[in-house]
Amino acid sequence: IYVQGRLHHNMIRDKKTGQDRYVANERINITIPQSAQNIPVDRIDSSYTINIEENRSTLKDGVYIRLHTDIHCQLRAFWFVNIQRFYKELDSRDFRLSLYDNRFLKDNCVHQETFNFETSGDYVQRIEFSDAENYLINNNETRREYPLVLIVHSLITENSEEFFQLPIQVATLHVKSSIPTDPPTKFILRISKLADGRSLVLQDIFTPGAFHSDNTCAVCLTEPVTHVLLPCKHACVCRNCFSLIDKCPVCQRFVTSYFQI
Repeated sequence: IYVQGRLHHNMIRDKKTGQDRYVANERINITIPQSAQNIPVDRIDSSYTINIEENRSTLKDGVYIRLHTDIHCQLRAFWFVNIQRFYKELDSRDFRLSLYDNRFLKDNCVHQETFNFETSGDYVQRIEFSDAENYLINNNETRREYPLVLIVHSLITENSEEFFQLPIQVATLHVKSSIPTDPPTKFILRISKLADGRSLVLQDIFTPGAFHSDNTCAVCLTEPVTHVLLPCKHACVCRNCFSLIDKCPVCQRFVTSYFQI
């Protein structure tokens, strides 16, 4: 668990003690509303997306980033970032200017790298900090630091109009160390910073593509998917079939809310 960021979904806050506790084998009673609520969702168009190759990304071997970009862009990597300072700078009015002037997290990380991608396409970029394992062993404040922060934005040039207009993708990561019990490399949080200063938290949705077409309803198998079910985030039912269910047809979890796509 990181300060201001949770690594595992199977940790919950205990109301009595105020502490996080492990609930892998514990039954949790969730109150289900009689009718699911429609949740408003912000929609954004991004010119770039990032993912990580979890299985082979470690502090020792480096982190493998998969980047898709439709424009020329820049990827910045910040190692061992102070969490409180990260959020303070992220929420600052001059967040974009600090990136533009190379001031962002300058004094609040251990190491940083910058990679330029001058043509559109799909890339795999290995990011490495050779002293990462030693830093982890010798530093007792690591849970107050994100091991890795990634930022993707339009490439800064003499004409930087795109940089100040397009969304900036920000991601915080846990990176697996050589400690046997350490969890695998995972995204902790992904944020899209919009030109108007708003921060939108990005969430994955899941499609049952192993069983049928990704965009076809899992109930009738004919109509296109129109609803994403919550809390499971399965995009799997059409408008007609949604009115007939109270559980997700994929995972059988009760539907408490939803949004339309």
